[in-house]
Amino acid sequence: LNINGGSIANATFDDFYGLLILEKGSIHVNQVLLAKGPHRASAYGIIPLAALSKKGRSQATGADQMNLKVSLDGADLSILPLLTDEVKTASGPTKGEVTISGTLVEPLITGSLQIENGMVKLASLSNPIQNIGVDIQFQGDRININNFSGIMGNGSYSLSGTADIAGQTLTNYNLMLTLNQLGIKHKYFNGPLTGALTLTDSGRRPVLSGHLTLENVTIDIPMVPEMEESTLNLGLNLDIYVKNKVHFYNPYLYDVWASGHVKLAGTTRWPTPSGRIVVDRGSVNYLRTPFKITSGSVEFTQMGTLEPVIRLAAQTRLQQTTIDLRIDGPASAMEMHLTSQPAMSQEQIITLLTWRNRGQTDGQSGIGRDELLGRLDMGLHIRFVTELENIFRDAFQLDEFRLVRDTFTSDRSDGQDGTISSREGYN
Repeated sequence: LNINGGSIANATFDDFYGLLILEKGSIHVNQVLLAKGPHRASAYGIIPLAALSKKGRSQATGADQMNLKVSLDGADLSILPLLTDEVKTASGPTKGEVTISGTLVEPLITGSLQIENGMVKLASLSNPIQNIGVDIQFQGDRININNFSGIMGNGSYSLSGTADIAGQTLTNYNLMLTLNQLGIKHKYFNGPLTGALTLTDSGRRPVLSGHLTLENVTIDIPMVPEMEESTLNLGLNLDIYVKNKVHFYNPYLYDVWASGHVKLAGTTRWPTPSGRIVVDRGSVNYLRTPFKITSGSVEFTQMGTLEPVIRLAAQTRLQQTTIDLRIDGPASAMEMHLTSQPAMSQEQIITLLTWRNRGQTDGQSGIGRDELLGRLDMGLHIRFVTELENIFRDAFQLDEFRLVRDTFTSDRSDGQDGTISSREGYN
């Protein structure tokens, strides 16, 4: 068999060559060679047809068991982008040879896999994973991960542990992951991540336990989650510590510095969270108006969900009016209540916040000229003005910087009828 320029699943290849002979109930793999650029992987050996049945090793005689050797000495990590869209680029030679015996239902794997100084660039992360080192030993029914480490940003990760092979699944696994200031740069998370996690087999389900510490990070929690709901059923025993300089920031919704502790227990299908994150300082935006937070917390008290309960009190001042905003309830069903001094109704406050200096002309009913113009260009200027506010606030390290729409009179006459012309601007 010889194929030029083909694919297997999502992986494309330059050449695939195979010389296989079916004789006396066995497939003799004289050679199988898969090549992509300068990199290649090869295999050879014998696969009895009886080994492809549902029989286990105990039911198969020695002659009915596989003896297939897979060589990885010429392979490379550059095949990873071909296997998944999550990997953008990858490089680094692999070393090792693995022998697969037993049956398809109960394989027996011996050999090793090593990688030195590899590199993987994930599509969702700005920083590449560098200096990747891998040392995995296959000892029949057991896998020993002696080293699985790398560097990202100014930090590193290290994974080690063991697992048993039971048929086509893994059991008795005990994996330990250490994160040391791992530099993650994602659109929703930017900063170092430190912690220690373990994944163990409880018999019923995998259990993820350990702790993560957040310091000097910026987090943007999307209002509409992009990830699909997972069917993964993990036990949870996880502590998340929110410590120094943790910045929750979305340019259109919130700008908050917070601290606290959250405990995740139960399972991923039925979590039992506890703990709270307290707002140290910051602001929230409502109808493009920033409200300075006077008190606030995010509490994890709902059984069966990780959705937090938000409690916030915030205040802003427009001209001679002080407006208070209260938010209370689960994130997906928050109740928002506005009050003011001098007192106004909710509808009047919302109108003031939305159109501010775009009210009705005195003595007229319906929509005034200014309000009509405001409605026409609101969608255009709201994003531009918000971006300008963010640029100035970040550049000068200000807690609050706001451009207020207004109308002012110029000192320029049009030279014809003696009237004074006016134009719109921002203060």
